[in-house]
Parts: sequence; structure tokens; C-alpha cells
Amino acid sequence: MFDKMISQSQQFWSGWGEIWQEQLQGLQSVNEEALRFQRQQAERATAVLDEATTLSRTSMEQAMALGEQWRAASLDAWRRGAEMMTSKAAAAES
Repeated sequence: MFDKMISQSQQFWSGWGEIWQEQLQGLQSVNEEALRFQRQQAERATAVLDEATTLSRTSMEQAMALGEQWRAASLDAWRRGAEMMTSKAAAAES
């Protein structure tokens, strides 16, 4: 009878060990999937940040070019205005 109890106990622990091994394999599989998902998300976030950086840089460059053109046009308008006033003043004196 004692041998039968030991045998049953060993079977129980053997079965219990198998259950734990199955759970461990499942957990390991979930962990690997989570790691894969995390890497994908990091790659996507990096791509979005790179694109945003490129867009910001391009926008800033365009704003600088527009400002430079505006200042050149403004200076040219002032210069022409001054020339018109100077030529009108010279014509009025003669």
C-alpha cells in the first residue's frame, strides 16, 4: 500500500511538472510575441519621429527662404520709392 501511495504521488508530481512546463512554454511564447510587438512599435515611432524631423526642417527652411525673399522685395520697394521721390524732387526743382 505504501508503494502504491508513492507511485500515485510520483504520478501526481510528474503530471504537475508537465502542467508547469506547458505554462512556462506558453508564457515564453507570449513574452517573445510581446518583445516582437514592442520592437515593431519602436521602429514605427522612430520612423514617425524621423518624418516629423524632416518635415520640421523643410518647413523651417521654407520659412527662412520666404522671409529672405520678403526682406529683399521690401528693400527693393523702398529703394524704388526713394528713387521716385528723388526724381520727382529733381524734376520739381528744374
